Amino acid sequence: MISLFNLDKSKKYMIVGVKKSGTQSFNRFLLNRGYDVECYEGRFTLSEFYTNHDYSRIPLVIIRDPVERAWSDYNYFKDYDPPVNTNGLDDSIDVSDYEKYLKFWDCIVYKLDDLMLLPDFPKENENTNKKVLTQSKRDEIQNKLGVMN
Repeated sequence: MISLFNLDKSKKYMIVGVKKSGTQSFNRFLLNRGYDVECYEGRFTLSEFYTNHDYSRIPLVIIRDPVERAWSDYNYFKDYDPPVNTNGLDDSIDVSDYEKYLKFWDCIVYKLDDLMLLPDFPKENENTNKKVLTQSKRDEIQNKLGVMN
């Protein structure tokens, strides 16, 4: 894990993490501190981006507890029309399988839990309508993530 303060302000960065992982909050945090950063949520899992990335911008990935991310993502996007996750919770779980995708990127990785300890770290797009994650649902998601790893 590289410290935020090792980022060079003379370089360009891009956030390629997945939604509901703190990407928007981290983007706002870096922009407020004068970093040249752009946020491209979703590129992290798409092969057309990780196989053809020219690295003119250094990729930054924020990871979050995969079970919590899957649950938050599912609850946030399940009622969109058209649906964002056409396969429901399984889509949210697949995107939360960070190990599956990290191997394709030469990137700097941050943990959302660590970022949230930074002074003035914003909370953008908080999922206030999220249902409570029961232990049985947590176990189900964890088991599916275990199968995919």
